[in-house]
Amino acid sequence: MSDEGTGSRPQEESRPQAPRGSHVSPSVKVFPMSSVKKIVEMEMNEFGSVSRVSSNALVALYDAILKHGRMIARRAIEYALKEDRKTVSEDDIKRAIADVLL
Repeated sequence: MSDEGTGSRPQEESRPQAPRGSHVSPSVKVFPMSSVKKIVEMEMNEFGSVSRVSSNALVALYDAILKHGRMIARRAIEYALKEDRKTVSEDDIKRAIADVLL
């Protein structure tokens, strides 16, 4: 039996939800989770009233940073290729950031 046309996704493509309180990890590890935690802690220090962050929250932020980072990198590569270059420049990255985030 095939899943084609049913609108359902194959089982291996969906990311299972971890039970509440269990340890979760990002889908792909590219940079240390401690770096993501430091970003959140810097902001928590500004507010003072929030002092903890859940592991699920860190994973969600990690995945968002990775997703947007890849989108920026892809756009920067497109700029380099459009100008027949093999090197992505700082200007390519800055233009890509403006396109993706601003």
